[in-house]
Amino acid sequence: MVSIGIIYALIAMVSWSISDLTIKPLAKKFGTLNATIYKFLPHLVFLFIYFLIKGFFIPTDPLVWFLLLIFGIFGAIALLAFVKSIETGLISINLAIAHASVIVTAILSAIFFGEILNFYQYLIIILILFGITLLSFDQKSLLKFNFKKFNAGAKYAFITVLGWGIIYAIIKPIALKIGPYASVFYPDLFVISIVFFIF
Repeated sequence: MVSIGIIYALIAMVSWSISDLTIKPLAKKFGTLNATIYKFLPHLVFLFIYFLIKGFFIPTDPLVWFLLLIFGIFGAIALLAFVKSIETGLISINLAIAHASVIVTAILSAIFFGEILNFYQYLIIILILFGITLLSFDQKSLLKFNFKKFNAGAKYAFITVLGWGIIYAIIKPIALKIGPYASVFYPDLFVISIVFFIF
């Protein structure tokens, strides 16, 4: 029987993949930094409104703020690298590379949280990556494959793999301490704030 967590993960996979396809035209029109902010702001506003409805609060635990800062730094670097990879390379390849971050998350979760995956869970990860590739598949661009262009985007996609792998592991202790709604809003707030004010 498929768990509710897997169902949520599949919904997230489809939603993120569709959302990610909007990045390339935004980046071409506004540039990497502006595209990142423009794409993220509506998302952040929606989360803020949702968080207000569910019950807004400010965390008081210093450890939470430290984890949020770490999340924001790695998340901002990874997000900018991801937008750059889509802007400069092939969506179908770089999107699949970037979402291989689940492998880094699995390794970090095993080291720090003792979460060991079984064969079927690894199989699900492979299927999710395959699904992401299919959703972002651009046959025309692959037929016109250009290795130089692939390299240009791929190096940024690999930065994204590391960054996303770290932040997806960090989100667990944050969620355990402040709950699901706050742990969706505050990490994204830190990411977009760092992107906006530092980069």
